[in-house]
Amino acid sequence: MIYLPNEGTVFYVSRTIALSELLHHSYPIVIDSFRAEDLSTAKEDVVLKLLKKLGKQCILTTTLKLEEMGKYSKYTDINILDYTGHEPNKILQSNIAEAFVRIVEDMGVQIDIK
Repeated sequence: MIYLPNEGTVFYVSRTIALSELLHHSYPIVIDSFRAEDLSTAKEDVVLKLLKKLGKQCILTTTLKLEEMGKYSKYTDINILDYTGHEPNKILQSNIAEAFVRIVEDMGVQIDIK
């Protein structure tokens, strides 16, 4: 039997949705790099529709090719965070680190940035 690379992604997403519905949990769904295995646009649209039906926060990450930039702007119910202008491994820059620490401390998390 031959498996296509995107079949792993389809299985993972399907399993995640099934577990969410079976367990009735209220936690957000997090899928890192959900298009990593060349998920087709048609399958991606199905995934997005299924995740929306869950009625909970879903956090999906992906890296877009230059020609795909703006791909998600047609969706009014998706919040896009674009880190294109950030240097890799430097998202939390020193000029905002203190403000970040204050925010997470309000949530009960202690971070030592020194």
